Amino acid sequence: GNADNTAMDEVSGQTGAGKIWFEAMNYLLNTSYNQKNKFDFNFLIPFYQDNQIDYGLKGDDYEKIRNMLLDKQLVTYPQDGDIFLSDKDSSLILKSLKEAQWFLNGNLIYTGSHGTYPMAKKGEHELIVKFIDGTEEKISFLIR
Repeated sequence: GNADNTAMDEVSGQTGAGKIWFEAMNYLLNTSYNQKNKFDFNFLIPFYQDNQIDYGLKGDDYEKIRNMLLDKQLVTYPQDGDIFLSDKDSSLILKSLKEAQWFLNGNLIYTGSHGTYPMAKKGEHELIVKFIDGTEEKISFLIR
């Protein structure tokens, strides 16, 4: 898709994003960095669960990550704790699995499940998303 979250005309994932992904991965695979530097496993630590071993980084919230797919969260974008860089033409993308009312710092800014809103001022912000069934989700994010 386009940077403004609209579909591209007559461009499929295979001919658009797929081609870009292939070229980027091919480039990275063949760079001197990839060929001269071995992966440093010293930053990985083991996590043991149900007679299995997973690896992650020190400080990872293993249980949260492990159960991420079980989460019933309806807001898919933005995520709590996101940090955005802003310029005068930036927009905040809003996505949820159901129709909702979106409140930014207490003010209604959008109704629907997929939309955009002009980027707010720099600083910390709170987004409250209210769904028809009465449930709410709160997302805090920072704009720099």
